[in-house]
Amino acid sequence: MIKKLITTLTLVLGLSLSTIGIMHAYAGEPTANYKNADYNFRFLKGNPYDETKSRTKFTDSYYYMFNTENNTSYEAWARSRGKDVSGGHYYTIKKNYYGRKLLWNLAVENTWFGLGTPSVTIGAKKNAAGHAYGKWSPDYDPKSP
Repeated sequence: MIKKLITTLTLVLGLSLSTIGIMHAYAGEPTANYKNADYNFRFLKGNPYDETKSRTKFTDSYYYMFNTENNTSYEAWARSRGKDVSGGHYYTIKKNYYGRKLLWNLAVENTWFGLGTPSVTIGAKKNAAGHAYGKWSPDYDPKSP
């Protein structure tokens, strides 16, 4: 009787642990990339372009950009795989602007049948010395601040 109970409990415990492992192994891809990352644009006279580090985009939402400090006005736009995906939407960030900008883009739509997860960046341009700091994410969550 005790052997049957121990065997049954061992099987139940083993099945439970196996199920947890299977669920972890078959977990789907992330559905969005809302985590904010820092950006640091450095503009130089004669080398006016800069861009963020590349990140993966999962949805057809806006890019989220929150400017925290800049000592010069500059222009920002959406980029993917080294190409402009802004659809003509360029954003002027005024000197000393503190706040959010949502960057319209066609990054996901420009992938094969709109099903891809492209690598994206924010491009920036200012033909003068200056800097800009902030946070950004490839996917925008309307519930975020």
